[in-house]
Amino acid sequence: MITAYSLAFAIGTPVVVSVTARLGRRKVLLGSLALFIVGCLISFGSSNIVILMASRVILGVSAGVYLVVALGMAAKLVPREKLGSAIGTIILGFSSAMILGVPIGIAITNWLNWQSIFLILGLFSLGITIVIWRLLPDIEGDEPVSFRQQFKVLGSVVVISGCCSRFSGSREIRSCLLI
Repeated sequence: MITAYSLAFAIGTPVVVSVTARLGRRKVLLGSLALFIVGCLISFGSSNIVILMASRVILGVSAGVYLVVALGMAAKLVPREKLGSAIGTIILGFSSAMILGVPIGIAITNWLNWQSIFLILGLFSLGITIVIWRLLPDIEGDEPVSFRQQFKVLGSVVVISGCCSRFSGSREIRSCLLI
């Protein structure tokens, strides 16, 4: 279940973000939340592993799109000097949800049942959707970035050296950059 979610997040997010790049950001944010709610409801009502696995794919893609669009909207909504703080807050919230969600989810499933957590997540997400719909302004979409340009980042020396910074010696870094 975790692998299905993670792969959908990693593979589906760039595809959906690219396809929806020209759309208003608020619409995409609300759409990703609506899709997340649908995924929660499918999980809640799932009767077999195949349906549950499909719902995890829906949840992974929708969560990834939500995160990317929220970060992009923050970059357009907040003053430049507050951008780092805004992005940090979004990342902190997302990371906290991922870390705290597991033990809280386990406690809820022990108290009720495993499907109840999905209903609770869906209801909570519905509340967030209403707040965003009422309070967040619409922001224009961007020019789409081609998949080729997105994958070009993987060839960047800066990105590769950042990924390889765990190596202490310069020889190891040079080896990593040649990969």
